[in-house]
Amino acid sequence: MKYKINDVSKLIGISKEAIRSYEKVGIISPKRDDSNGYRTYDIEDVGIFIRSRIYKNWGFSQLEIKKLINETNLEETIDVLTDKEQVLQDKILEEIRILNNLKKWKKRYSEIEKLMGNFEIANSPKLYKFDCSGDSGFYENEDVIKTTADYILDAPYFYSGGYFKKCDNEQNWENVIFMCIDAEDKDIVKQTISENAKIMESQNCVCTVVETNGRNIKIQDLDSLFEFIKLNKLSIEGKIMYIRILSIHKDRAHKVYTKVFVPINI
Repeated sequence: MKYKINDVSKLIGISKEAIRSYEKVGIISPKRDDSNGYRTYDIEDVGIFIRSRIYKNWGFSQLEIKKLINETNLEETIDVLTDKEQVLQDKILEEIRILNNLKKWKKRYSEIEKLMGNFEIANSPKLYKFDCSGDSGFYENEDVIKTTADYILDAPYFYSGGYFKKCDNEQNWENVIFMCIDAEDKDIVKQTISENAKIMESQNCVCTVVETNGRNIKIQDLDSLFEFIKLNKLSIEGKIMYIRILSIHKDRAHKVYTKVFVPINI
């Protein structure tokens, strides 16, 4: 039995344009009606369309489908499917990693309102950090510039943060900005962790979230946090770390939310 292009389109649920594209790349070669020159398809052609749809739904391109249908034997077809299986498994694993990372950041976003103006005792994240800027501005050396650019490509696994450290005179604090990655994520990213990156171990900390108007956090923004530490007779043990959680632009207002971790000795 012969089918016209309209019949095949209705039968297998694809457009006439799609059918013509299958012909164009060589997946199928319809016959022509001698009386009018119209394309005609037989039951074998319909079977090829169905098989092509299976391959398409597995993620193969039209050129790959052409090769699978017209150029490969059974053993070669199994090899191709084995390769595609690995590609799909890798893609699924990457999607799971992205999902887990999204959940982590959703949790961090959800803590913003709870911690703004409030304090809690919690552990800081264990992370690898790469210093890229200080009070005097961005560190202008090729390694810093290249590494920072590489890390940004792997966002959201890499993100920005920083720390305050006492200057030599013990009266002022230097604000050092870094790019960082949670230690639990370092083995799943494409980028190699710079040999200049330093690990920041998880510590027992007083935590809070600070909101600023479109700028990076300053030591002066932590006055209420220092007051809390003083009232509770706690002592600061090391560098004050922070991570930039969220930046929101709405109605011309730019709000930056930063989570601060002050290591303490309890």
